[in-house]
Amino acid sequence: RIVHINFPGSFFAQVFRWDNHLNVRIRMPAIDQDGHCGNFNGDASDDARSSVVERIGSEVGERALLFNTYTPSTPGKKLTLDDCSAAKLLAAKQECQSIQDGLAVDISNKGNSQVTQAIIKGCVHDVCFAGKQYAEEDEIEGW
Repeated sequence: RIVHINFPGSFFAQVFRWDNHLNVRIRMPAIDQDGHCGNFNGDASDDARSSVVERIGSEVGERALLFNTYTPSTPGKKLTLDDCSAAKLLAAKQECQSIQDGLAVDISNKGNSQVTQAIIKGCVHDVCFAGKQYAEEDEIEGW
């Protein structure tokens, strides 16, 4: 259920196909780019969601969609870990902390504590708001 794609010029993609969604991980050299993960200029202060939206907008236009149907995003409050109940947050942190032991050994970022903490934080958010099954997916995708 994982598709690996190697493109010329050091571009690599993995497509993770799950039961009700898919995730894509893309690795590529830094070039003139901007998007959901920022602009890769080395300045984390301009990678906040509000900065990215200001530069490129908040969603893909209907004509550029991958699929034939269009569901516009619903404006409103974005959930943060402050919205997760204390009991659920504790359980999510424990579940996601345990994924460190299972992370792939052949990944270049394995020893990077900042990367590890970012993966765990994303995992906790996923588990709090989407369910425990996403902890396993984060373990696979994190690296």
